Amino acid sequence: NYDTDLFMPLIEAIHKGSNARPYKGLVGKADSECIDMAYRVVADHIRTLSICIADGVYPGISGAELVLRRILRRAVRYCTEVLQAPSGFLATLVPLVVDSLGDAYPELKRDVNLIMDIINRNEAAFLSSLHKGRRVIERTLEQSTNTVFPVDVAWSLHRNLGFPPDLIGLMLEERGIAFDTEALDRLAAEDAKRKFQSEQEKTSSKLQPNVHILAELQRRGIQPTDDFPKYAYSCGQDGRYVF
Repeated sequence: NYDTDLFMPLIEAIHKGSNARPYKGLVGKADSECIDMAYRVVADHIRTLSICIADGVYPGISGAELVLRRILRRAVRYCTEVLQAPSGFLATLVPLVVDSLGDAYPELKRDVNLIMDIINRNEAAFLSSLHKGRRVIERTLEQSTNTVFPVDVAWSLHRNLGFPPDLIGLMLEERGIAFDTEALDRLAAEDAKRKFQSEQEKTSSKLQPNVHILAELQRRGIQPTDDFPKYAYSCGQDGRYVF
């Protein structure tokens, strides 16, 4: 379905704005450099990004927002690293999406500048993290002869730089290095559990007065709240409660 009038204007624009060869429609092993896959990824993802942002879903850190952030970062990486397009290029494809889908999604026409701005800001933030992460990976591989990438370094990339596990795995796969995704998942689960417990403790401490607060209230002569009246009621003959 990429060889249709819905996608070909985007694919042609991607070719004009990048340094990649023309699109050939190759798949699988025939697309050994993943160039045609990159064309399809970028064309598909820019449509998804444009519609979601127009609907009020912005790249974020949880739920649908996290999914959208991963989609954006995947598109940016294929754009800049595989297709060799300049930074900021991805957002320039938004007007083509509006031309194609604007009648079906009027929100696109209304929010063109907003969509482009959000994509540009998130791309700039990710490119900064991407460069840092690449340096971390290269430095780690230079210092180790192990064929399995250290999970603690992968966790640092994920937690501190926002690298999704699939992106870490892809970057390592390109270098022929194995990646223990199960170990990373365990670390992520443990971290989520610690955060949950911490939030529970914070909430509990806010709701329950400690001994120091109670002592201070007693020192000031403040009497405990008399909540007896809320239990002083009876049921009338008509079945209604009487307070």
